[in-house]
Amino acid sequence: LKTFFSNDINLKIISKLEKYLEIKKKKLKSLGKLNNKSFLITGKLQNMSRSEAKEKIENNSGKIVSSVSKKLDYLIIGEKPTLKKVNHAKELNIKVINQSDWLKLFN
Repeated sequence: LKTFFSNDINLKIISKLEKYLEIKKKKLKSLGKLNNKSFLITGKLQNMSRSEAKEKIENNSGKIVSSVSKKLDYLIIGEKPTLKKVNHAKELNIKVINQSDWLKLFN
């Protein structure tokens, strides 16, 4: 995505399209607090939807992944987490944190 917006031809096309379309521009935060970190959520979070959590992670340069693998940095566990994911993360020495610990990463 970053490469797309650094290409002059693409920027010219977007500029022309703006006359006809409503395009929301969002600045990529490449130096956010979660830069180069990947996250997976299992279980229900308190006072926050998954989409809100995903947005918070992505707005701080983090990445959401869909499964436990060596590429995962943090498994965030909420209420009633999937034990298979938790055990797999522990086997791979991935940091397993709760929602409170995850929120502390932003401070």
